[in-house]
Amino acid sequence: MRVKFTPDLGVTDQSAAHTPAQAWLQRTDGSTPPVRLTDFSSVTASAVTLSGDGSTALVTVQPSTGFSFANMAVYTAGVGMRAKQLYAPPLIFPGAVLSISQLSPPSAGSLFRISGWNFQDDNQDFAGSTPLPTSLGGVSVEVNGQAVPLLSVTPSEIVAQLPFTTAAGTTTFAVDLGGGKQIAPTAQVKDFAPEVLAYPNTGDAAAFHAGTSIHTDYQHPASAGEVLEMYGIGLGAVSPAVDTGMPGPSNPPADAIAVPPVTIGGLEATVTFAGLAPGLVGIDQVNVVVPSGLKSGAQNVVWSDEGQLRYNLIIWVQ
Repeated sequence: MRVKFTPDLGVTDQSAAHTPAQAWLQRTDGSTPPVRLTDFSSVTASAVTLSGDGSTALVTVQPSTGFSFANMAVYTAGVGMRAKQLYAPPLIFPGAVLSISQLSPPSAGSLFRISGWNFQDDNQDFAGSTPLPTSLGGVSVEVNGQAVPLLSVTPSEIVAQLPFTTAAGTTTFAVDLGGGKQIAPTAQVKDFAPEVLAYPNTGDAAAFHAGTSIHTDYQHPASAGEVLEMYGIGLGAVSPAVDTGMPGPSNPPADAIAVPPVTIGGLEATVTFAGLAPGLVGIDQVNVVVPSGLKSGAQNVVWSDEGQLRYNLIIWVQ
């Protein structure tokens, strides 16, 4: 879409051709090729206003995740300069403190997510080593006054690990964005909230044939009697204890004190191991034996807490 702002200049927002969308400068008569004004990686251009002399532009942005919050952030951009935030009030969405999947409450020892907007500039910062840092990209988070390890920070979300020592109940989360900015939402924390995670970009459970990296999809179905390795969150306390921000150990592994009941296709599956996934931070592993008597095809997999279903994903069996 080309929008004319002066008799001989225009700005193109090529949202159909780019993800995220970028702002471009071009003469309205098409006599010159477009010049890229922005190089966004986490935000997407939604509107552009050109200065009178055509040297700079104000670019309104929104998250690249499909949300639309007009005028929530404005960047200034120009040819040969990196776009900079001009107006970007931070916001945490109501009810935004949830598990990493955003489908259950945060639980002690597990990864959780805080969703919002303008947590930082157009950056994506990831922890590069363990123990995980308590400050990342100038952002830090406290839970009941205790600093928590951070896995990643982007303009629209913070991913962190809830300390194993966090008590169940109403919990205060303080987000420090630097410059004295603090936003403190509350959330109901659980000490046990088992939840199998989804395999990326599918409705399948994160389940694998034991000892392999082969996912139990329709091309690689599971068989009755074999052991599957499943990955999720929410098992809570482990023994031996593991420091928050550190990966699960392998020898010996950290066993979950509370073991979740697991069903596949409505049939109880025998759990042979439940605890922290070795080498991963804040992720649990549950090994189960596929029960006999299942029909071939997709079967629901559920980790449950006292019979209360969290949500259903599938594995494929033959």
